[in-house]
Amino acid sequence: MLAAFISARFISRREHQKTNRIIFEKCYSKIFQFIEYDLFSEKVRLETVRYYGESIVRILDDANMYYYPSLKIYAERLRIASEENYQELWGYFSGRFGDEYDRISRSIGVPIRTRVYRLSRSHYEDQGHWWRIYLFSGKEAIIDTVSIVTLAAILLFYLL
Repeated sequence: MLAAFISARFISRREHQKTNRIIFEKCYSKIFQFIEYDLFSEKVRLETVRYYGESIVRILDDANMYYYPSLKIYAERLRIASEENYQELWGYFSGRFGDEYDRISRSIGVPIRTRVYRLSRSHYEDQGHWWRIYLFSGKEAIIDTVSIVTLAAILLFYLL
């Protein structure tokens, strides 16, 4: 019984990886290369957001349904963005797409964006997100976090 359960998990994981690889190749890699420099940007203009929305919808339409439906919903919202909400829509899309891109990349063994890459390209939503990336993203972050906490503890001990 246990062997059957383990076999079923292994087989389903391999199928999931195959599907994720197709999704990555047909959609996510193309979209990421297209929007990489404006991801999370607050300087992006309304026309650019609409253009990205239209282009992303076209990429998804060519992907033979190998994408997550929520991604198309977000892209369609970008396509019809207004002056009042385009920054909010772009920020929301950037956050969701960035998370999904890393999740899909990790599941198929493609290297994810490193902490240094994400911080230097400003791939973060706000200061809180910046700190989460800096302190908790990657192996180096664990060393940095432990070092910062240790230094703070030593300083507190010394000052008290």
